[in-house]
Amino acid sequence: MEKDTFDYLSEIDEPSDEELREVEQLLNPDKLKSESFDAGGGLCFDGDEKLLDFSRFATGHRMDNSQAQKTINIKIDDLNLSSRTVTLMETIGIYSVSDLISRTRAELKSLRFVGFKGVAEITEALLKYDLHLSGEELYICSKCGKKFSAEKTDSNEHYCNTCQERINRINEISDIKVMVSGPEYSSYTNMGEGFVLYANITNNTYNLRKIKVNDFYLVSEGQQRSPEYFYSGYMFIEETLMPMCSKSCAKIWSKKAMKKDKLSPNDYVIITLFSEAKNYMFKFVFDGEEWSIDDYFEQY
Repeated sequence: MEKDTFDYLSEIDEPSDEELREVEQLLNPDKLKSESFDAGGGLCFDGDEKLLDFSRFATGHRMDNSQAQKTINIKIDDLNLSSRTVTLMETIGIYSVSDLISRTRAELKSLRFVGFKGVAEITEALLKYDLHLSGEELYICSKCGKKFSAEKTDSNEHYCNTCQERINRINEISDIKVMVSGPEYSSYTNMGEGFVLYANITNNTYNLRKIKVNDFYLVSEGQQRSPEYFYSGYMFIEETLMPMCSKSCAKIWSKKAMKKDKLSPNDYVIITLFSEAKNYMFKFVFDGEEWSIDDYFEQY
């Protein structure tokens, strides 16, 4: 006699607890041991048996664990991007934050009308959530301490765009070089106590050079402090300097005008010069002991 359907069903083994757990994991992606799809949409499993968070996204691009975890509850609207930028992103299939961070900076720049400004807007918005574009990492600027994202590099020093531009400008200094020293505290007749700052100016060319000092002032606690006098023997208004030769300009600031006894860290000096139809501007910052150049501009 043939077995009926009930008899066949009675012979099927019940699933074990382990098999039930496997089924449960497949039905609950958040508990999978991997969090990303490969390019073909298949699952990737880690071999170290760690339970990782999982995040699905429409495009199926690979995403690193930490990035995937952070995007779970973040929406494009949360980034507060301009409607123009959002519309342009949608033209290439970017509808979620997961889609966005799977794209590279170059891909976004290539979009018409997005360009540099649009990418800057996007990267700044992502930074608020500690996210970055594909192929990049988050860094802390070695100069200003600002957090920023950039392409991965093995360098020990990382600079944000603003600081890197300053460094590039400073590296362009060639014709005229300036160094600042002081403060030299003392007591001056008719002025009371004060201090002197020195600016050593060098003609860094192999030609005679007429150099004029347009400005030499101090900014302390957000206020510009102009000097009272040239220091005796260091008057420098306009000079013709021999090739590769220097002369020092020194000015006196009174403590009464400064309304404090000493200079403080982050006080800075601005020195502007004019030579050969070109203006030069130098900025030096005081760290409490010495001065270092912080920025530089030149223009005709």
